[in-house]
Amino acid sequence: MRHRSRARFLVPLFLLGALVPPGAWAATGWIPPRTVTVLLPGATVAPGSVHTLEMTIRANGVPANVDWAVTTGGPYPLGVSPASGSTYVPADSIGRVTFTVTAPPESVWVATISVELKESLSGRHVARISAPILSAYGGRPEVWPAPSSWAAPANTSGALTFQVHGMAAVAETLDVTADRSNPDPNNAGALFPGSPPPATPFLPTHATIAITVPTTIAGSAYAGNANTVSCTVSSLFGNSTASAHALSSAALPESLPTALVPVGLVPMAEPAAGRDGPV
Repeated sequence: MRHRSRARFLVPLFLLGALVPPGAWAATGWIPPRTVTVLLPGATVAPGSVHTLEMTIRANGVPANVDWAVTTGGPYPLGVSPASGSTYVPADSIGRVTFTVTAPPESVWVATISVELKESLSGRHVARISAPILSAYGGRPEVWPAPSSWAAPANTSGALTFQVHGMAAVAETLDVTADRSNPDPNNAGALFPGSPPPATPFLPTHATIAITVPTTIAGSAYAGNANTVSCTVSSLFGNSTASAHALSSAALPESLPTALVPVGLVPMAEPAAGRDGPV
């Protein structure tokens, strides 16, 4: 008798699951991001050169009013301007801060750029991000993202683009690979689909070419979810690496969690009652 009662209980649950809109489960595998998503790219640049890189900030659900400060690390000073500032980003919007990066003149070095963000009013810590800046020494090419990030709604296909500038006095065929990762520890392993970049592009002497990495924002990603795409360029003179970010700017309506309400059922006019009275 007990088994029969359990069966009567499980059958409505099974039917309820069958009636739940598919959107309730569509975001499986992704966790909503923090209230602020902050992204910073990496690059390989020539000693003494000047480049611009962008920090991307998305306010997820609520406005973001932040103060930020830049620090650098490495054996030689890396110039970054501006070194501090304030940024306001409306709710569910994207803001960008452009940095001018001046590489040290020394030939061999590895540097980092770090940015700490705090709430403007409370001073509460919001985020801290870092990115490597490497030296394009010994003839290896420069590689940097342009733009630093690509944002699009979920289920949108596009590409991240990297600029490759030859530093050697010879033309050569490069070997190019790309790697994808998730900068959010809560979403480690959640990756946007895509295809590899051209494997062996030709780089003329002292020329600049563009390398694209096709990427699709996952259809089940929440707004503010992101991926890091790292591009490694191997030349006769060594390897150069840069990174950029793909960012979900809006979720698909059907991918957002919905209330677990059966579709097509009519609400009861009277309270539910069992053998022993109302329940």
